[in-house]
Amino acid sequence: RIKLTERLLREIAKLPPGDRVELYQALVAMLPAWGFPHAHQGAGIRKLGADLFECRAGIRLRLLFKATKPERETVFFEVGDHDQIRKVLKGRWAS
Repeated sequence: RIKLTERLLREIAKLPPGDRVELYQALVAMLPAWGFPHAHQGAGIRKLGADLFECRAGIRLRLLFKATKPERETVFFEVGDHDQIRKVLKGRWAS
């Protein structure tokens, strides 16, 4: 099951149309590759932590998502460029 948070949907709505198209294309490419680690790289998926991943959407944008095992849910919750994603990661998972 795929879920996009309300906050993420609001952020996507603020993006230019070209960026929204790239995000959609990344999601479409990611879905059939998910669950097949050998296909993750081709779909722009990279593991960042135990259940945390990013998916590249074009050259500039990335989507952060968590995969939850018990619910078998993939929750997309953040979009941004490399620097924005690093800032989010530092803020949420700072030790």
